[in-house]
Amino acid sequence: MDDDRLLKKIWLDRLYDIYGPLLTEKQREVFMLHHERDLSLSEIADSLGMSRQGVHDLFQRSRERLEELEDRIGCLERETRFAKALESVLHWCSGNGVTLPQELREDLEELAGFEGTGGTNRRNV
Repeated sequence: MDDDRLLKKIWLDRLYDIYGPLLTEKQREVFMLHHERDLSLSEIADSLGMSRQGVHDLFQRSRERLEELEDRIGCLERETRFAKALESVLHWCSGNGVTLPQELREDLEELAGFEGTGGTNRRNV
């Protein structure tokens, strides 16, 4: 999978995590089977007793609905900006010799979204 497709998949996963409950039950089911479990449209159609075109249309509507919700509400964009701002604060603290209490640092790292990954490089924050 090329980088653009991978980034798009991750972006859709995050949109689904945020807005998935706002989809219909059938939209959630088709989205999960196709996007998360990587089943083909034909496999989904067979298991749900639908046509392949019906599954395709339902998946497209699901994806479009997730994108529409993000355009209107913007939770993912705000979450991303918040994480970047927290990362900048942690980086500034590290670069300026500010040592935060371990529990606070870990909480901020978790909120910024790099718990267990990049956070290990920030022990002196």
